[in-house]
Amino acid sequence: MADKQRRKPRELKPSIRRFIFQEAIRQSKIPRELLASLLIKQIDDSGEAPPSLETAKRYISRARNAANPLDEPWTLAACRDYPTFFPPSSLLFLMKMQQESKTYVDVFTNVTNQGYSIRTAMWIVRLQPLVKDYFEPTDLTEEFMILANVAQNYSAAQRVSEIMGEPNFHTADLDDSLCSRDLENIFRFGFRGFKNTTSICQGDCESCKYLPIIRGKLCQLKFVVQEREKLRQQMIQEGLMPPDEEGE
Repeated sequence: MADKQRRKPRELKPSIRRFIFQEAIRQSKIPRELLASLLIKQIDDSGEAPPSLETAKRYISRARNAANPLDEPWTLAACRDYPTFFPPSSLLFLMKMQQESKTYVDVFTNVTNQGYSIRTAMWIVRLQPLVKDYFEPTDLTEEFMILANVAQNYSAAQRVSEIMGEPNFHTADLDDSLCSRDLENIFRFGFRGFKNTTSICQGDCESCKYLPIIRGKLCQLKFVVQEREKLRQQMIQEGLMPPDEEGE
């Protein structure tokens, strides 16, 4: 009896691989196996063929272990190494954003945010005038919040492109979402070819009523926080992190 030929593993679509790499970077505090399970379910729910658990874990590790000097923490010293990316006129705004970011505590690790990477800081400088013009934030806190999320997603997209070995990095999909004020697409995916069918904003919350020009801007920001809290509670239930001590 002839030996059975070993079946060649099914190759994932580039859009699915891109999605896994992106989420591995964006949700770096979630344990690898839990994140792999969550992403497999999300891919399956979208109607796409998901990878195996081991394959998803392998892609997550590949994304998280990729090293690049641009992903080191940003400080004023980076201006010496990357002078063209950080003109003197940008430094006051960047320092204010950096300090504001350090007032937040990560919901998964309970560790205070350490600031931005050099790569993300570069995107903050590039995107700040665009975010201010397109989204018309009502105050500096809202501008920081929107800009930080948008810049981090551009930064993650660039890292994913490098991990996938693409010769050129393109942002047409993210640019379209930015121009159309579509924070949902920027926050959640930002890539053509794979799109979750669940909409974040239904257009009936108070923020949408008061800010009709900016479609669901505040409720979308609120959703990001709520989604992370759901994941944290799931991790507590599965024994992957200790329960809250407050109120005990």
